Amino acid sequence: MHIDPGTLFGNSDARDRTARQLLETCQQSGDPFALFLSRWEPISISYGDESQFMLYGDEVQLAESLPDKISRYLLQMGIPMIMVQDSSYVDSMASWTPALRLAHDAWQDTLRALVERADLIFFQMLWSEGEGMASELQMIKEAQKESCTIVLIPSFRQLDEAVHFSPITKDAGFLRDFPRVAYTDEFDPSALLAMDLTTDIVLRMVSIRQVPPAQRAELSDQARRRRLFPLPRQIGPASIGEQVIALAGAHERAGNLDKARQTLQLAREHFSSIDDREQVQFIDRELARLSTAS
Repeated sequence: MHIDPGTLFGNSDARDRTARQLLETCQQSGDPFALFLSRWEPISISYGDESQFMLYGDEVQLAESLPDKISRYLLQMGIPMIMVQDSSYVDSMASWTPALRLAHDAWQDTLRALVERADLIFFQMLWSEGEGMASELQMIKEAQKESCTIVLIPSFRQLDEAVHFSPITKDAGFLRDFPRVAYTDEFDPSALLAMDLTTDIVLRMVSIRQVPPAQRAELSDQARRRRLFPLPRQIGPASIGEQVIALAGAHERAGNLDKARQTLQLAREHFSSIDDREQVQFIDRELARLSTAS
């Protein structure tokens, strides 16, 4: 589905329609998608005799928003991302990323279903307080999606000194089950395939995209999806290598044996660089098997 940022920018209705169309398409086709959740909170700050409401979280409005930067990168690989917004709030972000607008009474059930289906989740937050934030983190845990969730928190230097609250740190107790936590000013949305934090998750989605359409549609069954394309279990070079091997398998199932061999060669180089001899030997056996299949 084609996404036109110019048409969607700042248009809540169009972003909602596009989000619903994307979700329906992904449900039918088995295509992967990413989900961006943001805990925006209005903060009342007094300036002299005037009181204003300000929204913190992203560097709005002159530069492209963080969700839009991530969306732009993922769309280059054919992977859409959607956001979720409360329909009772005024659209506070100048953004073009498709955003599902939900009534408050539909929020919990719909979000739970989205978390279950999403292959990559971004969770941007400002502070650790709030029932909404806690319930959404709990949804992610219940869906066993901690390993494919990127929690984005502000660094100390990003926080306005006029706002007095305890900032979040990477080692916060309530984040102990989430292995992928980053400060937003250290997170590069144009390098999702170059960071240990995200590379293996994105490679998994790319692998799913390589599956032939008829077989990919069967991956809408989440149990089957996880069995054929297991979620990453750890962060780092080993996990990245495992996803490269999975990508080679996806190419093979699609009948692209040359691409499968090329991808395995990349995986071999990767595991050789980290001196993982067991994986190198496994890849050598797979390369030998593919050479007889051609």
